[in-house]
Amino acid sequence: MFDNVQFPDEQAYQGESTFPFIQWVNGQKAFAKLNPVLGSGGWAMQETNVLGELTWSKGDLPHKNGDTTPCYFASKLNFALLAEKFRWFKVDPQSGQTVFIEKYESGARGKYQVLVAVKEAGDLQSEPWMLTLKGMAAKHLYDVFKMYRGKLLPFAATIAKKRLPLYAFWCEVGAGAPVTVGTAPNTSVITPPVMQMPELSNRDAVTKFLVEHFVGQAGIDLFSAWWPIAQDWAKDKPKEVTEFGDVSFDESVRWEMAEPPPDL
Repeated sequence: MFDNVQFPDEQAYQGESTFPFIQWVNGQKAFAKLNPVLGSGGWAMQETNVLGELTWSKGDLPHKNGDTTPCYFASKLNFALLAEKFRWFKVDPQSGQTVFIEKYESGARGKYQVLVAVKEAGDLQSEPWMLTLKGMAAKHLYDVFKMYRGKLLPFAATIAKKRLPLYAFWCEVGAGAPVTVGTAPNTSVITPPVMQMPELSNRDAVTKFLVEHFVGQAGIDLFSAWWPIAQDWAKDKPKEVTEFGDVSFDESVRWEMAEPPPDL
């Protein structure tokens, strides 16, 4: 498998970049009338982040203060993984601004950011885009990509009998069934990001899955050019990131961890 694919040697990159971002939204039925994704859960990207017209659905993302942000929405997207970063943050009680901190402090929450290529963006994506999640939704996506990195990709390398880059396959991630997170009385309901794939014990099914989700030689060539930029970003110290703000349907229970995930 992949005998004719040319995989590059990843190189280092010196530089600094900011990236267009896509945010996870937890679904609530009350918001379904604004956009179906707001009811079921999924991905949202601010319209001004894209130079061009995505084929995703459009709608307004509501905020607690009554404002809205015009966004593109998608119930599921396919990502090729480039780099990931976990950061602790606190919200300044006076300004309401997000403040990133080096180590966990009481009251802090976890933010998980991932640089990716997005299949559904097509030619409109000319650089890595950033997924940004917080709370338990962040932990669910971290677990999805941990499974991909730790199990599916090594399985694929065994079949291919060669080393495969992290971005070799599309990971289709959408909203799962609602689940209750947190500890009473501080609980909330989220629609966690999930990835559908066959059991690794079924070699034939997994092989078929990998072939169908392979990014292709054109993807390998493009994403290898983005790879050093993404790795440089992953090593950066925390920087302020501008987001939509605290959307009115975002769960409020922080990601309960004493330390960041050990392999980030």
